[in-house]
Amino acid sequence: MKPQAVILVNPLGGLCEFRNYAMEAGLLIVSVYTPEKDTLSKRMGQDIDALVRADHHSIFHSQPGQILQALNQLNLDYKAVIPCHECGAEVSAVLANILGLTHNKVADMLAARDKRIMRQRVASSGLRSPAFTIIHNEEEIDRFISSHAFPLVVKTPLGGGTSNVYVCRSKQ
Repeated sequence: MKPQAVILVNPLGGLCEFRNYAMEAGLLIVSVYTPEKDTLSKRMGQDIDALVRADHHSIFHSQPGQILQALNQLNLDYKAVIPCHECGAEVSAVLANILGLTHNKVADMLAARDKRIMRQRVASSGLRSPAFTIIHNEEEIDRFISSHAFPLVVKTPLGGGTSNVYVCRSKQ
């Protein structure tokens, strides 16, 4: 019988409750890190050695094919694929789909990550949603702020959490 494991995608930071829950359940931890090691350490401030020490197995790849190859080499019985950070949502859905595990629809993952698409879906379903738009130039900024009060929140389409989110109290 193969050992049972859970796959955590991008369990970044010092605390990952999913890791703790899985360990309490007696599952091995296989963490998949999709950002490059250099990006993880320099841009995201992650301690690579600490991440690796927290895992039973660590995989550093961004492409599902490479990740699956590495997962298959471990010869484990995977029980779940859990995205632990927004930047792992798409890969998690693809992996879980291929492994036959419960997952989010792969086709919906762009909407889960792209705030504009998500807001469009919310609004088209009849639910209330804050006003939003995509801005390409200063003229579009002027047009939007002429009909919306400050403060305004500016977000990048695929930013994670509070990364690249700005609360603007004036046009400047």
